[in-house]
Amino acid sequence: MKRLFKFLVAMVAFVSSSVAFAQASNWTVSEAAGQVMVRDASGERRAQRGAVVAAGALVATGPGAKAVLVRGKDFVTVAANSRVRIPLAVQKRGMFEIIQEWGNAIFQIEKKPNPHFGVQTKYLAAVVKGTTFSITVSEEGASLQVLEGAVQTSTIDGGASELIRPGIIAIVSASDQLRLTVKGQDTRTIDSPQRSTPNGPAPSDQEAPGSQGNEASDATAGSVSEGALGNQVITEPIVATMVDLSGA
Repeated sequence: MKRLFKFLVAMVAFVSSSVAFAQASNWTVSEAAGQVMVRDASGERRAQRGAVVAAGALVATGPGAKAVLVRGKDFVTVAANSRVRIPLAVQKRGMFEIIQEWGNAIFQIEKKPNPHFGVQTKYLAAVVKGTTFSITVSEEGASLQVLEGAVQTSTIDGGASELIRPGIIAIVSASDQLRLTVKGQDTRTIDSPQRSTPNGPAPSDQEAPGSQGNEASDATAGSVSEGALGNQVITEPIVATMVDLSGA
């Protein structure tokens, strides 16, 4: 009887720890203001506070809307007219935890000793140990600005890379996707070796790894006005104050 009791206690502890791990590894909706939609394998629905955002799901915000996603001590604030996707395991490519398809998002990531979190767009990629930074994606390209800490930023092929700190912005243009422009007190460019390779892929033909299978994006974000973000790629450093991204 005692052995059975110990076995049951052990099983309960195992199940509890498994549930806790699953909850910690999943993104959930902390706040949803305005039209916030989630699309996954089960269909499309309005985002509800506390809802789990599964791997492969797309979160899209409409005009004037905002969503906050949380996972453990990591927060992502998705601005209006924006789309972010939680990649499937085959799309993650190591540390990439978010695929940002369109619009603006602010990332507040827990500090750890080693790089552990990455964001991927069609134009640039970012990897961090833990910091607060913002990425904007539009038809013109993508830009990144750091509010706190530092972010390793690169062109999508990884050939041009720079550690971006507060007061500096990184830009990759849609028309020149193998060149990373770094703007601070001075402006300089870093070119991927592929840019000067005669037989290399044309910069405008580059496609973000993991973007395959995202056909649902347009259907999900039908109400998201892409034209409204056409000129929102950041071109000058913005002085920003820290905010509570938890929405508490």
